[in-house]
Parts: sequence; C-alpha cells; structure tokens
Amino acid sequence: MEPKFSIVIPTRNRCATLRSTLETCVAQDYDSAEIIVSDNHSDDGTRDVVGSFSDPRIKYVNPGKRVSMSENWEHGLSHVTGEFVTFLGDDDGLMPQALRDIAHVLERNGMSALTWLKAEYCWPNHVIEHYRNYLQIPLQTHLIRYETSRILRDVSRLWLPYNRTPTLYNSFVSMSLIRRIMQEGKPFFRCIIPDVYSGIVILSATDAYLYSVRPFSVNGASAASIGTSQFHRASDKSVAQTFIDEIDTDRDIIFGIVYGSVTSAVLESLMQAKRHWYKNSIRLNVHRAVRKIIREISLLDDNEYELACEQLLAATKKHGLEEYARRHAKKRGNKIKQLNIPRYGLDERGCLALDASHFGLRDVKQACDFLGKLLGSYKMPQTIKKYSIASRVYSRLIRLGCHLNFDRTL
Repeated sequence: MEPKFSIVIPTRNRCATLRSTLETCVAQDYDSAEIIVSDNHSDDGTRDVVGSFSDPRIKYVNPGKRVSMSENWEHGLSHVTGEFVTFLGDDDGLMPQALRDIAHVLERNGMSALTWLKAEYCWPNHVIEHYRNYLQIPLQTHLIRYETSRILRDVSRLWLPYNRTPTLYNSFVSMSLIRRIMQEGKPFFRCIIPDVYSGIVILSATDAYLYSVRPFSVNGASAASIGTSQFHRASDKSVAQTFIDEIDTDRDIIFGIVYGSVTSAVLESLMQAKRHWYKNSIRLNVHRAVRKIIREISLLDDNEYELACEQLLAATKKHGLEEYARRHAKKRGNKIKQLNIPRYGLDERGCLALDASHFGLRDVKQACDFLGKLLGSYKMPQTIKKYSIASRVYSRLIRLGCHLNFDRTL
C-alpha cells in the first residue's frame, strides 16, 4: 500500500507564483496525498487561486492573522494527516511523477527520510537581471546513505552545507520522527529559520537517511523570494525586511541573521538546536563561524557591507566576540567584486545550466515539465553510496570553486 504524503505550501501574498506551484502538485499521479496551503492571512486573492482548483487533495488553512514564518509553518504542520511530510515553497515545484518515485525509494530501502538536491530555477521576474530564467539541472542519479552522527558533526563544523540534512524544504520525512521531536505543548519549529532548523533537529530522531543527487523538486527563486532578498547582492531588501518585522518578538534569538550571510542563518539554527535538543552533542566553533560570515559579507557593496557589519557586531556582542569580529572585519576589509554572471553549459559538478527562455519556459510548472522530459523516468540506482572522508574533502574543494551565490554542490 502506498504511503500517504503531505505537501505543505506556506504562502503569503504570492498568488502569482502559487498557481504554478499548485499545478505541479495536482499533476502528480498519486492519490494518497494531501496538499495543504497554509495561507499566512494573504490579501491578494490567494484563497480564490486555491479555490479555482477542483482537486480534492487540496486543503486550504489560514491562521486568521498575520504571523511569522515559523508560526505559519507550524500552523501548516498541525493540519498534516499523512505518513510523510515535506514543505514546498509557493514559487517552487514538484517534478513529474515525483511522489511515485519518492514512494518507491522509501519503500524499497525502508527509510524514514529521503533528502534530495533540488534543481534551480530563477523566475523571469527575479530581482537580479542576470539570473532571470536561469535553470540549473543536476544530471547525476546516485543515492548516498548518510549516518546522522557524521552529518551532524560536519554540518556543525560548517564543513557541509545545511541542505545535506533532512530539512523539510527538500525532504520527505516520516511524521513519526516529527512527533518524536515535538515535546508536549512545544512547537516543532523553535527557530526563526524553520527550514534550516528542521534539518538539524530531525537528525536527532534517526540514525540514517538517504540523499538523492537526482532532483525531485525545483527550487524557484522569484521576485518575492526571502532567500534572494536576504542573501544576494542587488536584490530588493523589502522582502527580507518584512520577514524580520514579522518575527515573533517573544521568540528567543541566540545569534541572529546577518545580511548577506547564509552562515549566520545556519549558526542561529545550530545554536537553537543545541539549546533545545543536543545539549553537549553539538560542538560549535563560533570563532570559525564569525570568520566565515566576514568572508561572505566582505563581497557586498559599501552600503550593504556597512549594514551587515552593524548586524554582525550586534550579534557577536551578545557572545563577547564583538572586538574579535571587529578586528577580523578590519583585517579582511571590503573586497567588492562584480556580481557573478551565470555560466551556461555542463560544469564540474555534473550540473547543466541553461537559459530557460530559449526553450519558452516562463514559470516553475513549465520548468518542471521540461526537466521531466530531459531527465526521463527515474531509475533506482543499483547501489547506494556511503558518505566517506574522501567525498567530504571532494565536496569542500568543489564548494571553494563554486561560482554561484547559493550552495547546491553535490
């Protein structure tokens, strides 16, 4: 009997992209699924967009007032009735036949979590002109078995990107694991960055999980993407500011988020996970994290760099590291460089980068359909690889040479 899947789509005032996202969900030939749209009190006709679909698998829920991102994710999670759950951004999409393929992998291998590398698609309204209609496609298909103790160690040391963990933004995770983590009367998402945090705490509930280099979903970056606004140069900062303004003032923040730094978001999530779950089993090198944050923000332009430095000094002051951060920031300086221009073709990671406009693609549904035809039917790998020291070193070397601002290394 096929497992029941729950797809939670948290949204707020993005009905323009939500329709395309929902189209990728209703196109799934998989009856044992529910599609939960957790509408964060939108006023742009989101409910009407959801109501225009007649698919009985779709459920519309609304907290009744504007809440923070983490609270909206929690609200969506509270309506889940499936055996496995994932969260899908309202400008992202599922690959054709993704649910059947994922069910096959989980059932054949008896795993409680499957994580995957997402394909990347930048919508035509992306705030950075060079990335409009940019499409990046992983072409490899292998599966890797990750022992959670090793992954927790290497992610907490900032040796591996957080998207290697079973974050609910690119994983299907058993609800039994989620319930094991949820303490009585406490929310699951106990951090302001729910996607990063979820992957770290889920490691506490399982010994191993699978990671697929073959994508099952497409990460869409539109004009209203929070990640683009927060971590990319030359983007509209108003979206990121709205995210900050909506954070629950009662929610404890240990470090905080520094503009232009993904590492700061990972560090905040690690600190929250350590406080609530791991206690002494996560060893954090905050000095190393601060140095890495400084490297990230040093590439910003003057105004952005000044803002990021202010945020960094405020964050480090709480930990007695303000002078340490000030000294290292001064030593490195502001090394402004030109925005990365996307390169097209096949790169050293086995990813194919294309200008999607050449193929007539204008939204994430069309991008998903295109990828489905290009990659063909999913074929289960005959063997499952193991995470080794050699693969870790190779991954780190590739990351050092990665030309993209976002980390999607293999």
